[in-house]
Amino acid sequence: MMAIKRNVYLAQWSPKTPSMPYVYLPYSVGCIWAYADTQKEITDNYQLKDIFFLTKDPIDVINDMDNPYVFGISCYVWNWNYNLEVIRLLKQKYPQCYVIAGGPHIPNDDPYFFRKYPNIDATIHQEGELAFTDLLKCQIGLMSIDDTHGISYPSESNDVIRMSGSNRIPDLSVLPSPYLSGLFDGMMAMYKDDPDIIINGIIETNRGCPYRCTFCDWGGITYNKLKKINLERVFAEIDWFSENEFDLVLGVDANFGILYDRDMEIAEYLVKKRNENGYPNYFDTSWAKNNSTKTLSIAKVLADGNMLKSFMISIQTTNETTLSAIERKSMEVSDFNNLNTRAKKLNVPIATEIILGLPCETYLSWKIGLVDLLLHDVNVSINPLVLLPNAEMFEDEYRKRYGIETANINSWTNHNIKEYNETVIGTNSMSVIELKRTWAFTWFIIGLELHGFTKFIAKYLNKQWGISHSRFYDEIINLSKSEESVLHKHYQRLQEHTNNHNFHLLVSFSGYKDLVKDVGVSHRNDFYHEMKSFIKFLVPSMPTDEISGLVKFQEMSLLRFNEEYPISGDFNYNFKEFLTDDETHISKTHHYKFTGNEQTDTQSIIKWSEYIIGTRLIRGWENNIE
Repeated sequence: MMAIKRNVYLAQWSPKTPSMPYVYLPYSVGCIWAYADTQKEITDNYQLKDIFFLTKDPIDVINDMDNPYVFGISCYVWNWNYNLEVIRLLKQKYPQCYVIAGGPHIPNDDPYFFRKYPNIDATIHQEGELAFTDLLKCQIGLMSIDDTHGISYPSESNDVIRMSGSNRIPDLSVLPSPYLSGLFDGMMAMYKDDPDIIINGIIETNRGCPYRCTFCDWGGITYNKLKKINLERVFAEIDWFSENEFDLVLGVDANFGILYDRDMEIAEYLVKKRNENGYPNYFDTSWAKNNSTKTLSIAKVLADGNMLKSFMISIQTTNETTLSAIERKSMEVSDFNNLNTRAKKLNVPIATEIILGLPCETYLSWKIGLVDLLLHDVNVSINPLVLLPNAEMFEDEYRKRYGIETANINSWTNHNIKEYNETVIGTNSMSVIELKRTWAFTWFIIGLELHGFTKFIAKYLNKQWGISHSRFYDEIINLSKSEESVLHKHYQRLQEHTNNHNFHLLVSFSGYKDLVKDVGVSHRNDFYHEMKSFIKFLVPSMPTDEISGLVKFQEMSLLRFNEEYPISGDFNYNFKEFLTDDETHISKTHHYKFTGNEQTDTQSIIKWSEYIIGTRLIRGWENNIE
């Protein structure tokens, strides 16, 4: 007689909103079950009933379960409260279900964890494939929990019992691919024709990070030498993505490009499959921290194959004291600027990521660093500093050393369940008031400069008239305080967000959509009329025809909504050559033709705004100028 198998459910959520139809396959829990499914002791006694990956009302998650014996759930900062609610409801209906929680959000050293979260029966630290299988064996008496590694469970008094030893997997070749094993075939079939869901893939080619940046939990989780996943498996997974017509494949290596020869092979194979089958369309990843000419050459291969989202160089800050405090081994700023120059010559879309609120950063050092990046024509992505449970920065001693002040800020709401980030709102080098002021300056630079509305105006005034970017945007803020300014309502909204420390909203799509819509479409003419008076205020001696020509050049360089391109205009100065080709400034009649792109077709203003914001890092706002 065949034994009744115990039901296993797994969850790794990929939130979806109407404005963000993209979701990712649940790769992490897929890996966990793909390995468990190779063990006879598991397949004889357990069956995987379902993997949840699309969020829905938590009660609906529970109603979709049938007598669950084990529930494994992947946890991170964006789904923690949602997970807790699912688990709470699960335990109400199925109190005997064994709940295993893993993922980066599970703290490695919280002695009160199980007292705070009594509905969780065990946690897994670091890699989960072997540990999860061991816990399944323990539950049916095939293994003693004393023989496990990297697992915590509660004592009778709910104290944490942590099993010593590392559960880093020495040989990744023992891990089968969840894609190639067919684990996700049912999901792909179910959602293939759903217009509201676009499924993206995740690919892992190595594990490990040799760095230990204090703000990051990546090195703390996988810190050690890099361990490679077999290239045959990597190529086979790329084949699978291509055959299943994936739009985007996200590489989740910590430092893609650090293994140059191997990573070049992977990039070349991605392009090869796109050329053969048309898919995947794009590849995005976290690039090696100390980027070099070699890493750039990998990005060039992807760019030439029209697959590169952006060559994102995460320098985090240009302040040397801050880099030391966060133990960040970044390239020298001069080396980064040289790399930026080479990337632009190769037509590789390059950008950098920096974090606002890091230790030892000051209002002045931040402004100097940000303006320097602008002067080198770098596209910048900026994030607030969030403390993560397994990062060194989370520890009390580190907080005290740098006077870190935080607040729990609502970052995401899903099915009426709010998620919170512990966000830095001040340090001993940048007070709470100074950080708000810094965010205001930063928001206007991102909103106006990096979406293209004032890019050429600010550059021209700096290059020709010596008006620094710092002064330009300080005065923009002063201008926005006037009730008569087009920017005034956006200044008011900015003040509301900064006063509530909602820094994450400032840099999100919602933080810019109204500004982009107003300045780019609804009040575009009013804004650029206002810019003429603003320039005259900054440079009283600037000739009127020069001001008018500059504003006209800026406006025509920026993609228009619902415009029939090409358009053309005559100018009294060589603005293009002076601003983009570094030629000498001359007063002479020039005729320029401006060519748009596919986004100029008739469409909604919202779609136009989404495009401008979504392509900011590759300057999607900019028309071609001839």
